[in-house]
Amino acid sequence: MIMRLLGAFYCYEGLCMADIDLTNLTPTQGFRIIGDGVGDRAGISVSNAGDVNGDGIDDLIVGADRNGAGGSYAGAAYVVYGRSGGLGNLDLTNLASADGFRIIGDAARDYAGRSVSSAGDVNGDGIDDLIVGASYNDAGGSSAGAAYVIYGRSGGLSNLDLTNLTTADGFRIIGDAVSDVAGTSVSAAGDVNGDGIDDLIVGAFLNDAGGSSAGAAYVVYGRNGGRSDLDLTNLTVADGFRIIGDAARDFAGTSVSSAGDVNGDGLDDLIVGATGNDAGGSEAGAAYVIYGRSGGRSDLDLTTLTAADGFRIIGDNSYDLVGESVSNAGDVNGDGIDDLIVGARNNDAGGTYAGAAYVIYGRNGGRSALDLTTLTAADGFRILGDAANDLRALASPMPGTSMATASPTCSWVRVTTTSAAVMPGQPMWCTGATAGAATLT
Repeated sequence: MIMRLLGAFYCYEGLCMADIDLTNLTPTQGFRIIGDGVGDRAGISVSNAGDVNGDGIDDLIVGADRNGAGGSYAGAAYVVYGRSGGLGNLDLTNLASADGFRIIGDAARDYAGRSVSSAGDVNGDGIDDLIVGASYNDAGGSSAGAAYVIYGRSGGLSNLDLTNLTTADGFRIIGDAVSDVAGTSVSAAGDVNGDGIDDLIVGAFLNDAGGSSAGAAYVVYGRNGGRSDLDLTNLTVADGFRIIGDAARDFAGTSVSSAGDVNGDGLDDLIVGATGNDAGGSEAGAAYVIYGRSGGRSDLDLTTLTAADGFRIIGDNSYDLVGESVSNAGDVNGDGIDDLIVGARNNDAGGTYAGAAYVIYGRNGGRSALDLTTLTAADGFRILGDAANDLRALASPMPGTSMATASPTCSWVRVTTTSAAVMPGQPMWCTGATAGAATLT
C-alpha cells in the first residue's frame, strides 16, 4: 500500500509519524531513486507498476522524459522491482537486472516517460503490465503521440528498446492526428467492459474532434493473448472507444485514470480531466466521470453526456484548472463504494495558488453533475493547500495509483526538502476521511 501525499501527518494502521524531510530520509522511512543523467528529468512521472516480474511483490515505474539513450529527448522509463524488507538508495545509472530494467525511447524528441502507469493485466496471462506515454512520437503524424504497452514477465525483463518492440514484448498505440500529443496521460482503466480483462486509457489533450484543442481520451480494451500495434485513427468498437472533449480549448485528457466503481454497478468507471473547461468560470476546469458498461460502448461526446453515461464535476473558480490531476481514491468514507480525487492546482482558498484537491464520494446508482462551488459534506470534502504558491494539487495521486483507506480519520504526510530540484506541491496521501468532513487544511 503506497501512502503518498496531501498534508501534515501520516498514519498507517495506527502507527503515526511526523513530517518527512527528504533531505534526511532514513532507510526505515524509504529510499531514494537517483536519476541516470544530467537533464533526464527522472521522476517527471511515477506510478505503482503492479507486480511485473511475478514474485508477489509490487514494483515501481519512474519516467525520465528527456533521457537521451534512444536519441536526444527520446525519453525513458525505469522499472524498479519491489523487494521483501525494502531497498536501499538506487542510482539508475547502475541499475542491475536484479533491481529492474530500463525502457528506452523509440526516437529523438519522443519524450517517452512523460507519463507512466501500471496497465493492469491487459493480455490475460496473470502478470501485471505497464504503459508508457511518448506524447511527441511522430508515427501517426508530427507530435501525434503514442503509448507503449509492455507485458510483465515471470522472472522479469531485460532492458527494452522501444524501437525493437515485438508482439511478445507488448504493443504500440499510435496517435490519431497531427499534434494530438496522445500519451500525455496514460492509465490503467480497470475492466470497463466487463469481459474480465483489464483495459487502458490514453489522453490526447490537444485533439480537435470536439473543437480546437477540445481534447480526447481513448479507451483500449485488453485482450487475451495480447494484440498487435493499434492506430487510434482506425479504432473500432471491438478495440475500444473514444471520449471526445466538450468544447474548444477544454483540453480533455490532460489527465486520465480509472475511477474504480463509483456507482456500485460492479463495473469499473473512468475519470478524465479537462483543465480548460469554462462551465464554472474561465478555465475553472472540470472532470468527467464515465461509467463502465457491460459489452463496452461506442464513442462518447462529452457535450451530450447523460446521467446514464456518467457525470461532470465543475470547477469552483475561474483559473482553478480543476482536472489537472485526477485519480481513483479508493473507499475513503468506508461505505463500500469507490471515491474520487480531483486536483485544482491554482485554487486560492488556502492562499494565492496554494492549490486544492476535492474528494468526491461514490454513490450507488451514480449522481448528477456536481458543481464544486456547492460541494456539501454528503458529496465529499475539500483539501486546501498549506500556503500561497504551494500549487498543492499539481501532483495529486498519479494516474494508475489510488488513495488508501486505513483509518476512520483523515491524516496526511507532508514532504519537505531543501533541494532546489524539488518543486513546491510535492504529493501527499490521505489514509481515509471522517464521513462528513467538508474541508481540510
